[in-house]
Amino acid sequence: MMKRFIFAAVIFLGVVLVPLFCFAASCDSESYYITFTLDGTAYECNYGATDVNEVAFGNVISGEGQIIFIGGASSYGASTEEPDVGIMIMLNGTTTGTYVYGSHAMIMIFADGVGYELVSGSVILTVAGEAGSGTYEGTFSGVVMDEGENSLNLSNGSFRVQRLADNTYFPDL
Repeated sequence: MMKRFIFAAVIFLGVVLVPLFCFAASCDSESYYITFTLDGTAYECNYGATDVNEVAFGNVISGEGQIIFIGGASSYGASTEEPDVGIMIMLNGTTTGTYVYGSHAMIMIFADGVGYELVSGSVILTVAGEAGSGTYEGTFSGVVMDEGENSLNLSNGSFRVQRLADNTYFPDL
């Protein structure tokens, strides 16, 4: 009888408690990313520019009332360099909500040596955490175009980036 009880207890621990523990631990881990699909090809940008921040990041540019997010598929040097694969998202506003292409949202993507810019679509900012310790989170989709006016579908866009202190990074556009 005692062996059955021990066996049942071990099964209970293995089936119920271990997955709960693993789920709780994964919720606490810090993971920063900007992911998207460009005409069927998926990209994941987890890195920042090494001269600003090691992981994908965002910050408010106070004087402009804008938020900017940066992510690269691999670590790259100065923020003035273009990564092999990377993305920059700018929003004219600093609170959660929907930002539509045009006067409120801009997305620039660098993929395999080609630059693309958003020509229609939107960004939905769902989390705007505390400066210096929080995150920015949300989704985006639309259509991007290169200089040759070739358009690509931008889908499955999502981000969770580290929020730096305000005015940490100013893009050179």
